[in-house]
Amino acid sequence: MPQRSLVTIGLLLLTTALVDVAAFRYMREHTLDDFSFSGRVLYSALFISQINLATIWVTVGPRPSHWRWGAVVLATLGAVWLSTQSGFRGFSDAFVIFAGTAVILWLMLWCLMRTSFWWRLDGFGERPSWQFSLRQLLLLMTLLALLIVVLKDAHEIMTANVADVISFMGGSAFLALTAVLMEQTNLHRFVRVGSMFGIALVISALSCLVNSTSLANFMDAYTAIGSFFLIQTGVLTVWLTLGPIVPSKHMTPNGDV
Repeated sequence: MPQRSLVTIGLLLLTTALVDVAAFRYMREHTLDDFSFSGRVLYSALFISQINLATIWVTVGPRPSHWRWGAVVLATLGAVWLSTQSGFRGFSDAFVIFAGTAVILWLMLWCLMRTSFWWRLDGFGERPSWQFSLRQLLLLMTLLALLIVVLKDAHEIMTANVADVISFMGGSAFLALTAVLMEQTNLHRFVRVGSMFGIALVISALSCLVNSTSLANFMDAYTAIGSFFLIQTGVLTVWLTLGPIVPSKHMTPNGDV
């Protein structure tokens, strides 16, 4: 890997770690009674976006390798641990949200990579078949079984509106999927970034409609949910634009963006 790419990755990792530490300290210094709805979704957005980045790297990253799944596991367990240690969310609720979003995104990417649309757009490697390998099938069945078992103790999720949970998890996975697609287009960098933020705002509006938000409370809900998806967009676009997460048409022959 070129020296410039290594420096870029190092700076991105350092910045991400500092942001995580700052978020963790904030959560430790405030009680749950101090958190508004905005505070709760913003904290979740930070970790969901990072877990989604690890999932993207594993699924469509250059030179894929099975050992990379360790990055997804570490990112998920790290987010769960920080959530439980800060008192923000219980283990079961945090695990279902973070791991569940990663599974949804992986399934979306798995299907995307087997379409003729992606094959023409991507231009890298050969088109995979529409069949799960034995390893993939075992992994998927294990994850689904684990999520079902843990879900029984996820009291916050079990008592929440199903539409809320689906819109947050599904919307986050779809946003990450869109970011991968945008990175493969021939659009200018600023157009790609601007389009991603526009898509995040549209997803936020749809999420408010799905959650049956009343007109009187729409702007308050839209501000909180919009911030949730905009933070994810910021993390995704920075990493996908500057870091070699996915094989991109915008990379130089040396691997730099």
